[in-house]
Amino acid sequence: MNAIQNSIGPDNWIAYNGSDGVDIDTPTAIFNRIYENSIFSNIGDGIDLTNGSNGGILPPTIDSAPDGVGTVTGTACSQCSVELFFNPDDDGEGKYYHGRTTADVAGNWSMGIPYQNYPYLTATATEEFNNTSEFSAVYMMEIPVFEIAPSFSPDRTVAAPGEVLTYSLSLTNTGTIDAPAIFTNTIPISTTWIEVTSVTTGTLEFQSESNLVTWTGTLAIGDPVVVSYQVQLDENLTDGYIISNTGYLDIGVGQILDLIAEDVTIEVEPDFYYIYLPIIYK
Repeated sequence: MNAIQNSIGPDNWIAYNGSDGVDIDTPTAIFNRIYENSIFSNIGDGIDLTNGSNGGILPPTIDSAPDGVGTVTGTACSQCSVELFFNPDDDGEGKYYHGRTTADVAGNWSMGIPYQNYPYLTATATEEFNNTSEFSAVYMMEIPVFEIAPSFSPDRTVAAPGEVLTYSLSLTNTGTIDAPAIFTNTIPISTTWIEVTSVTTGTLEFQSESNLVTWTGTLAIGDPVVVSYQVQLDENLTDGYIISNTGYLDIGVGQILDLIAEDVTIEVEPDFYYIYLPIIYK
């Protein structure tokens, strides 16, 4: 493309081309801004600037990235706008646009990122006259593994009206990084909150107005977490009534697990009446 003062973006998909995704040629092709697009699966480069096009602007660098949630840092032209992209492969394009920041006078930039399933980072830079660079060199992050072994259960599955049930939450992080977590549970219908009986780490709170139990803490690698609390069954429950209970575990990476406890069945002892009959001797 030999063009001046074009804007390519936002929200374009530029993919599956037999050559480059965006090709800008000749020294007179300048002031072309390429921003907030999804550029991927092209045979050539995602963005190719040749012969001094777009003022010969150099791509930024990505110097560091976290193993998980944290901050990406790099360098770019002074006070240039930097866009960051996530990619499922290392072909050097920019499939998933993440966000934009501005480099300082010295050219340093940084941007926070959430947990990602895509380990390959690229970036572009755009200077004050809207000349956008090619993609940076690919930076590969180490993607942390979140593996949580959860268990949520009552202390028994058969109970009588008025009895106290203990629910226990057990969590073990078998992944490669500590994980912040929040567990929530609305106590079952036909029960009343009694008390907390065990919290090995983190904090457990009960909100009486909503009957909501909330545990908040960090799941350290290999360090089991056990949380237990008690509820009392209503006195007027009938035989065969089922107590169901589901909790929800948010491990902070956009994943919420449903933890379904085993049902508790109410058994009511029948009333016995003794009738004494006279003994008749014949």
